[in-house]
Amino acid sequence: MPSTQVLARASKCFPLIEVSLEKPHEVRTLSGRIVEVLASQGFRRRERQVAKLARNIRRSTKINRNWLRVLGNPEILGKADILSWISMAHKSGDRDETLWRVFLAGHFGRPSANPKKASQVQSASRLFCGLGKSRTWTWKRVSLDLRGFKDWLTENGSSLRELRFGNHRKYESNKPQALYEVIASFVSWVRKNGGTPSRAFAARSSKDPEEWFDSLYRSLEVHRFGRTARFDTLCLLADMRILPVKPGSCYIPGATGPLRGARKLWGKRSPSELNLLAEQAAKSLQVPVDVFEDALCNWQK
Repeated sequence: MPSTQVLARASKCFPLIEVSLEKPHEVRTLSGRIVEVLASQGFRRRERQVAKLARNIRRSTKINRNWLRVLGNPEILGKADILSWISMAHKSGDRDETLWRVFLAGHFGRPSANPKKASQVQSASRLFCGLGKSRTWTWKRVSLDLRGFKDWLTENGSSLRELRFGNHRKYESNKPQALYEVIASFVSWVRKNGGTPSRAFAARSSKDPEEWFDSLYRSLEVHRFGRTARFDTLCLLADMRILPVKPGSCYIPGATGPLRGARKLWGKRSPSELNLLAEQAAKSLQVPVDVFEDALCNWQK
């Protein structure tokens, strides 16, 4: 599908810029609730001081709902989007392939891709589909032939320069060696944790969705996969209902934007203390933790 058509569909599914802001009375109500929660924690802020945070929470909530709608019907974006490939593998019951494709989406920052930039939306799929050539890099093919994958990356170095990453992964490299090191590291992590992606992601399973999320977050030691990459990838697994996990924490230790936002709200405290305060606030406000984390990040800008 031509990139212009994909872009047009993406714009309809992700009305992030066009989405209308909340009604003024809703902002005032939420601001008041935030002030009350802060007071219960021992902090004093006026409504006008938290009005911008309230607007960011409302906006992040609406964006999250739009995102979930797209994840429910990713096929409408066509095969140029890795979300469609994830959905197809998931519906076929191939757990290993599903998780592999989610990892690629996480590495290229698909959850934070600008929907108006086709290169960011399509790059994970382009790599998976062998840059539109005859070879498709499935989990089985990559894991059984890492050397062949590395050679292919080297041979196609000039074409790989066109690949782009989402906002949360904007410092990653599209150079052959860099891509190989990340993917080889994921294969190594899988081998150490059961041998297949489905076993690796289930190795620390729990009946509690937050505990399972946390155990995966702490175990997913992959090259260049820091705090944000792990958080976004696991949230994608949750949002697409691939694994029954959900974040119970903002994971502020190791964060940048959310940490600055938390300090702006609660003062200069340790990351672990701020993390606890953020978790308490999100749950008191009945706001999903990932939405609150995103709002904190945007608020501090």
